[in-house]
Amino acid sequence: MIVQRIGGVYAASVRLNSDRCLILKNEAVADLPDDLAASTNPDDHYLVRAQLTVAEAILVTTDAPLREAVRKAGLDCLSREEFLSTYFDPTVARGY
Repeated sequence: MIVQRIGGVYAASVRLNSDRCLILKNEAVADLPDDLAASTNPDDHYLVRAQLTVAEAILVTTDAPLREAVRKAGLDCLSREEFLSTYFDPTVARGY
């Protein structure tokens, strides 16, 4: 029941909100630079490609090696904990 409720909140506040969700087609995303492709797991390439496609995107992940590679490439990346602590803190000004 709780999982269903969380899914409903996600769908209503993020997935169905065009201000917060952008559906990208594989052929429309940016190519991954070779150095970034080499430093990230192939299973994660779609995430970084999506980030490179969307201006001012911030990647949020629990994957520490991915986070490190993305940050080393000069891209914005937060851990889940960092994101949640700022997202739910009303005193933090943010653009997302």
